[in-house]
Amino acid sequence: MFSAGLFNVVAAFVLVSVFVAACVAPLVRAAYRARVKRLMGLNQVQPRPDRWWQTGAARNQPNRIEPVLLSAEDSLATAKRSERRIARATAAAWLAFVLFAPWVLAWSDPSAGWVSRLEFAVVAGLLALGPALVNLPLRWRRVTGIAAIVALIALFLAVSSLQPETVDLVPDAEEEDWPAWVYYLLVGFAAWVYLSMFRQRIRGQVIPLAFVSAVFALVFALPLGLLEPYLGSCLTPVAEASGAAAGQATFSGLAGATLSMIGLWAAFRVLGVVAGAIERGWIGELSMVSLVGLGVVASTLVLGITPEDPALATTRPGWLSLSWFGLTAAVYVVFLGRTNATAAGLPLLMLRVFSADKRKHDLLHQIQERWRYFGAVDQAGGPDLIDFNVGPYACAKFMGGSLHDLYLPEAVSGDKLMGRFNHSPDREGRYRINEMFNFNTSWRGNVEQLILNSQTILLDVRGLTAEREGTSFEVGLLARHALLGRVVAVGDGETDWAHIGGRLAEHGRRLEELSRCEVVDRSSLDQLIDKLLQIPSRKGS
Repeated sequence: MFSAGLFNVVAAFVLVSVFVAACVAPLVRAAYRARVKRLMGLNQVQPRPDRWWQTGAARNQPNRIEPVLLSAEDSLATAKRSERRIARATAAAWLAFVLFAPWVLAWSDPSAGWVSRLEFAVVAGLLALGPALVNLPLRWRRVTGIAAIVALIALFLAVSSLQPETVDLVPDAEEEDWPAWVYYLLVGFAAWVYLSMFRQRIRGQVIPLAFVSAVFALVFALPLGLLEPYLGSCLTPVAEASGAAAGQATFSGLAGATLSMIGLWAAFRVLGVVAGAIERGWIGELSMVSLVGLGVVASTLVLGITPEDPALATTRPGWLSLSWFGLTAAVYVVFLGRTNATAAGLPLLMLRVFSADKRKHDLLHQIQERWRYFGAVDQAGGPDLIDFNVGPYACAKFMGGSLHDLYLPEAVSGDKLMGRFNHSPDREGRYRINEMFNFNTSWRGNVEQLILNSQTILLDVRGLTAEREGTSFEVGLLARHALLGRVVAVGDGETDWAHIGGRLAEHGRRLEELSRCEVVDRSSLDQLIDKLLQIPSRKGS
């Protein structure tokens, strides 16, 4: 098995795992959405035992962090510093990855000329753009990505023009003995897998699935590869006793079953460790996706230039890929430095109309991404935001069959409810997105507690009509508790403002007391953020 080199085997397993994860992820997402809908419709019959509230995902976290109320100007300045800090570290890491690429090719193939090395660096830079853009703040991504792509393509064309005979973008179909359409099909599939790793709507499932499948495959296959030279002598006694075919089948079956169980256990343990690191703030989920993607890119490129000598293929490529990835990660950590953000910032509660409209989802996603530099985002979990908010932890709970542990079966006190939320920033300075999952019998009471314990509230009433009982109930709560001063409402042409005014009037409030806006472009989004930041300074908030 290892005749082609240990690194080649490991890298091949990792890449196949990523391919499998990209293919299976849409099915997992659909199953996850169906499971969420089913759990949200459940009614509690008997109360959970007291011990359940003290264990696992349901435990109450006693160290609640109080929010720090800054002026709007100070909050904006702090957020911009965090954005610049992360953008600077990400750009430095990407540049280090590109600059180290020529040396990787030189150490792998000393005969490669400087033109080939520059071309290799350009390809590495283009492939590393995906991981880099994932980690950049939202407002930096589009401009930075376009500029980097244009610059790299220009450099690639300039270098290629110096020595065009060295450029071999498309293999000779006859030399490879493949039809041209097969090559283009493989390239298209590889591009789709690459985009799946970094596309917002699917990466939340691709990365956890890739972890699970890669660890399982390696735990299953590596012991067999290491024991391969000795399997013949192990099978000899069994073969003499019960026949060669039966002995080999029995041994293979037992070994396969044992390694499968160990592989599954190790895979979910690794996924649990990754999810725990994200929960504790040691690494952000965005930078985790970025680093995993960068590791896959480095392994793929090194695999493509691996020498034919099996001895070199076993040692040199592995050290090259690890050194390349490690140097890039070290540059990111050094430029990131230490953050001073340790307080809870200004948490934002997002109340919304559940909708399947992708355009409405995009705005909520933009608000979430922007607000994470000001404070945490709290919201009720639901099937509408699965494309954005499903991370390694929730995906691991689902694949492990314990997603129901995240759901509150009954209404709880405000302290216990808010204790479940993490309002502290991660090491990079980004705050968390907290979701509250409820059974049908608990969501009204828990939403009320969530509203009472929130100082800044975004009320998304786009598409709200009288038939939307959930959001109408929330509007009534805001009016009944006289909390309209903490709210900014976002509407559109489909919003039934007359219905909202009627709900407010039932509790002695007027529609004019509600701060309203409509977001149609980046400028209006900036105005919305500014209005939300002004809430703490309002009278009576």
